[in-house]
Amino acid sequence: MNDEGTIRRRPRLKTLAAAAAGVAVVGAAVFGWIVTPPRIDYGSRTLQQAAAPELVARGKYIAELGDCVACHTTADGKPMAGGRGLETPFGVLYSTNITPDPKTGIGGYSFGAFDRAMRKGVTADGTHMYPAMPYPSYAKMSPDDMYALYVYLMKGVAPVDSPNRPSGIGFPFNQRWTLAFWNEMFLDSHPFVADAGKGEVWNRGAYLVQGLGHCGACHTPRGIGFQERAMSDTDGSGETFLAGSKVEEWNAVNLRGLGDVDDTVELLKTGQNRFGTVSGSMTEVIHNSTQNFTDADLVAIATYLGGLPTDQPRAPRQATPDTGIPAAMFTTRGGLAYAQFCADCHRLNGAGVAKVFPPLGGNPTVAAKDPSTLVHITLTGWATAQTQAHARVFTMPGFARLGDDKIADILSFVRASWGGGAAPVTAA
Repeated sequence: MNDEGTIRRRPRLKTLAAAAAGVAVVGAAVFGWIVTPPRIDYGSRTLQQAAAPELVARGKYIAELGDCVACHTTADGKPMAGGRGLETPFGVLYSTNITPDPKTGIGGYSFGAFDRAMRKGVTADGTHMYPAMPYPSYAKMSPDDMYALYVYLMKGVAPVDSPNRPSGIGFPFNQRWTLAFWNEMFLDSHPFVADAGKGEVWNRGAYLVQGLGHCGACHTPRGIGFQERAMSDTDGSGETFLAGSKVEEWNAVNLRGLGDVDDTVELLKTGQNRFGTVSGSMTEVIHNSTQNFTDADLVAIATYLGGLPTDQPRAPRQATPDTGIPAAMFTTRGGLAYAQFCADCHRLNGAGVAKVFPPLGGNPTVAAKDPSTLVHITLTGWATAQTQAHARVFTMPGFARLGDDKIADILSFVRASWGGGAAPVTAA
């Protein structure tokens, strides 16, 4: 009886073993297919020995649109030579040398290899980049813009012999081959497609915001895989695109339905407008990038952002009037502390000083639901963006020495007086 049972089981075991082997083979094939770097198109455009000056100039402008210098140049380093530390939840990454140096930079890249790196996050030698490099956004670039950028980096940037620094990311996140699976789940490497139902200005703004400007890298919430939850307003989670996020304890504001086009243009061009000034890393974006945009591109961006639907419509804003001191100024601890520490610059009526110290009324940082940026500025200080329109930088000192309770009192007073009903700030 036992022998008969053994005989019956043998075909089943063989069948199961064959099935398991088949699954393993298919799994290995799928694994190999995913982790194999996408091919380089060697038949794409080639680099001319003498590039046309207008093409180099166009590529330089595209580099400004993409804010390449912000990550690839250190404070005291040579342009595009890399080495800037980028904090991530997993450790420090250091930006790479993208000068045309053949040993340490991208001098050996063909256009096809450059295009693959920019669209699919894979270097010329097949190494996967971390998506701290916003290649999911740069993938939306048109082929012509991509080629102009390549020509500029190869012909318009001086080569620098500067070896790349190894990352400070530990196991298992230092296993870059796993990023092939991240790409498989989250990357769309196709160029931007214009919306035929929208006008030319709107589409230009969408192209710049979604692609070269990579605005979503800061202003779109992240998902479980640290991916942007939407790459455009038409994605499955499109309502989260540019809906605001937290970046290094700064509140990257909701950009949807941003408001008046002229106000947005002025902010991107000069770093300030009648409602306030930029802060945090946005000061670098203004200084390195957006102040150099053409007026037409700034209008396009503002038009696109202002037209995005939002479930948090913005009430009409008015800048702080020149008169009117809050009644609580001299009857509350927060008001008295404001008068002592803040009024010299922001004035008792919160109107500030035009083009120097920002007003508090109508200021989105004051009225934000999340007061993180307001708290951060008060604790650590602030400086205006240096631009052609405002070459002189004005600063505010940090007030951490006052202690959490007093700062909470001051900021609660400020929000109650000029924040349109914004909630108090607690010492916690």
